Amino acid sequence: MKKCPNCQRVINGNETFCIRCGTEFPERDPAPVSSAKSANSIRTFNQTRSLYRQAIAQLHNSNDCGAQAQEEPIRKRSQFHSRSTTSSQTNLFSKTVTFIQTKVLPAIQSLKQSNLLSKDKNIALISILLTILLLTGAHLYIQHALNPQTQAAHIAKYVEKNKPDRLAAAFTYTEKTYVNPKSFYTYLHDNPWILEELQHAAKEAKKLGRAEIKDESGNRIISISNQPFLFFYKKYEFRVRPVKALVSTTDPGLGATITVGNKEPVPIDKDRVNVGYFAPGPYEFTIAYQDDYFVKEDKVEVYLSGEQYEFPIHLKLQPIELTSDIPDAIVYINGKNTKKTAEEIQLTTVPLDGSVEIYAVATDENGEKIKSNTLHLTKSATHITFPDAKSNRAFYESPATDAETWIGIFRRDYEKAVNLADFDYVADYFIPGSPAEEEYRNFVEGHQNRAGYQYNFLSNEILHAAILSDNSVLIETREAFEYHSEDEGDWYYERQKKYTLQNNDGLFKIADIESNTIKKERRS
Repeated sequence: MKKCPNCQRVINGNETFCIRCGTEFPERDPAPVSSAKSANSIRTFNQTRSLYRQAIAQLHNSNDCGAQAQEEPIRKRSQFHSRSTTSSQTNLFSKTVTFIQTKVLPAIQSLKQSNLLSKDKNIALISILLTILLLTGAHLYIQHALNPQTQAAHIAKYVEKNKPDRLAAAFTYTEKTYVNPKSFYTYLHDNPWILEELQHAAKEAKKLGRAEIKDESGNRIISISNQPFLFFYKKYEFRVRPVKALVSTTDPGLGATITVGNKEPVPIDKDRVNVGYFAPGPYEFTIAYQDDYFVKEDKVEVYLSGEQYEFPIHLKLQPIELTSDIPDAIVYINGKNTKKTAEEIQLTTVPLDGSVEIYAVATDENGEKIKSNTLHLTKSATHITFPDAKSNRAFYESPATDAETWIGIFRRDYEKAVNLADFDYVADYFIPGSPAEEEYRNFVEGHQNRAGYQYNFLSNEILHAAILSDNSVLIETREAFEYHSEDEGDWYYERQKKYTLQNNDGLFKIADIESNTIKKERRS
């Protein structure tokens, strides 16, 4: 039989300390720990067992054991406090010690003095008390972990320590919410007042069961609510209210899409498009354009906040006007046969930096293939010329039809230019340095400081077309449009214009515009 080396009490082989005097016995090799959580549980149990063992030692009057009993609890408590980092953890420990002092120690002392039970029964009762102690400690720990104020403190710590992934995981979101941990971290880091309000809201939620944080505009940001957990506990959910992101444009239906991260691209096919729901913060959206031959991408940075955020985008897609000396000639782009004529090709995303090579191939009256001059696209209006064909043949054979098409394209781009106050949309239509260019540039850019206005072009009617010389033509039009302004109200206009176009090497430019307003009405 084994005996305690200090008080000589008979012990069994499973005891790790003497329940009479508190003397520790050499421990067996611990079982391997399978995870960090298991290690924490064993460490917590060992600390509690050590406290209980020290309490037993305090019940005996032996000088040797007594001396150890007086010093050991102080040392253990000192080690515990050195690992504590918050007042809440210290409070949890204090509650456990108070329970030992007020409940466990008197019960053990009473058992010791009664002498009514055998030693084996004493051991059983003490084991029950130890179990109660462990359950009480677990109860206090769960209460501490589920305390919303504790959760709010952890969230503030994740922001302080720059841990975006753990921060994002501390909240819940609706199923459709797109969450970028770094973006959400930036949002909370940029708005420290939210963390302060979070502590107040956590306190309120603990008292009332729920609470909300709102910004100055009344937009909901974070809500806290409780729900049943483990029978009689309450678990608190910190839910982020998503931001509904909307994109608006004046140029829908150009085959453009918008996306962010790994989300599915959203077609920009309407004036106003719902891009999705996001946790607040900065995001980089990608706008992709695609026609039959080219793809183009632009980046847009947006800081999403509030319950709904709408941001405008300008789709600066300018369709290329492609013409040819020989209308039925087949166009080649970068050496590849498009199997289309110049009139049939739709180019909206082609780069105008000279990197795209273009030419056409036609069949002459003898059945032989003839090739046009090779061009590099740098202009929004490009004319393909054949050395042996009459220059500008298509234009001179049907000037009215060509003028109507050309003026229609110009008016469409001019409407964008004035609504966006961006002359770049129509700069290529004018002869550089001409009075017409200067007049229209000043008019368009003069809208940059205006707010709340809109032009709506209604009609462009070709009244007359006449050839003035070998390289110029006169086009007369009747144009109608509506104008809205917050300051000036709603107006309706009709104007007659005379466009003087010059044709130099197949490129048509505006040399002059005469304008006469024939109708102007205020609309209610």
